[in-house]
Amino acid sequence: MTLRLRRGPTSAQMILLRLPDEVRDVFREWLLRHFPDRVRHMLSLVRDTRGGKDYDSRFGTRMTGEGPHATLLRQRFDKAREHYGLDGKMPSLRDDLFEAPKLESAQMGLF
Repeated sequence: MTLRLRRGPTSAQMILLRLPDEVRDVFREWLLRHFPDRVRHMLSLVRDTRGGKDYDSRFGTRMTGEGPHATLLRQRFDKAREHYGLDGKMPSLRDDLFEAPKLESAQMGLF
């Protein structure tokens, strides 16, 4: 019997592009500098997945988006993840390796 250990990633997750206020303008400037011919199209795709807005802060939709374009992206991602064998479960977190720091006093030092 041969035991084969898999190296590298075993799973992948998708998070849709998020453009909160502090990132939106930086992203637009970057697009203008590197892809000026695609700015309008790219931003319209973002809005298509955000109900017409640049950003949606609602929990549950801010990472996945909604609408036909978000659904299509999710389907493509799921197919690619399955094709490349990245549809495994994430390993559970091990809390037995954590050791709480010993405090010399109730006030922790900054440095």
